[in-house]
Amino acid sequence: MTRFHGRPLSGLFSARISKQFVRYLITGISAALLEYLIFNILFFLTKALYVSNTAGMTAGLVLSFALNRVWSFESRGRIDRQLVMYIALFIVNLLISNYAIHILADVIGILPALSKAMVMGMIVIWNFVIYRKVIYR
Repeated sequence: MTRFHGRPLSGLFSARISKQFVRYLITGISAALLEYLIFNILFFLTKALYVSNTAGMTAGLVLSFALNRVWSFESRGRIDRQLVMYIALFIVNLLISNYAIHILADVIGILPALSKAMVMGMIVIWNFVIYRKVIYR
């Protein structure tokens, strides 16, 4: 049995990575709430799945980039390089997200709001690794 000594992630990561991951989660939750809120409001108003998802993800992108760069990863790297990579990852995430939500909602029949939440959870996992190892290294 693993003891955590007061830090829930200390058994899995170093103290530095644990701190980054907790900050990443707080940033991610903030950006996800904004993204999810915008998605649901726009989808309710328009029933346009792709437009609602794209607008929500774009709002989340802006908040997420700023908070992750400054607070989560405390990066001092070139902002132009990081922004280009961040936007490239965003585009990949957007394409995967739109396709996955379409499959879950339109093909399988899961509610769009639940489909969106499921896909967001998937994206969180691979984004942390990419942010830490590639974008904000």
